[in-house]
Amino acid sequence: MKKHLLVCGAVVLFVILFAACSQASSPGSDVIVGSWVETTAGGSPISGTDVLQFKADNTLIMTMNGSIFDTGTWSKSGSTYTLSLLGFSPLTFTPTFSNSNNTMAYTDLSSQIEVYNRQ
Repeated sequence: MKKHLLVCGAVVLFVILFAACSQASSPGSDVIVGSWVETTAGGSPISGTDVLQFKADNTLIMTMNGSIFDTGTWSKSGSTYTLSLLGFSPLTFTPTFSNSNNTMAYTDLSSQIEVYNRQ
């Protein structure tokens, strides 16, 4: 009887762990999903009018001064993201997240730091 309960408990634990792992990798669960306001561009503070909106369906909307500037898609491989906006060549970057995942920073192609805060 004890062996049967132990086996059942192990199976339940396995199912719970499997479900948790499956949820963590499901679409829309990525830390980048949401709206991000740019606060530092080219290493200098800015007023925060440019917004990147990463959607759970891997689409992306870029707004500048409140108007849609461009749209496209985003993807992730490991910790590296690729943005494919309609008017630009694909951009690949590896951000770091801080402040409980509410701040995202990365180094741009000209070696300048770009910082975004979750909106």
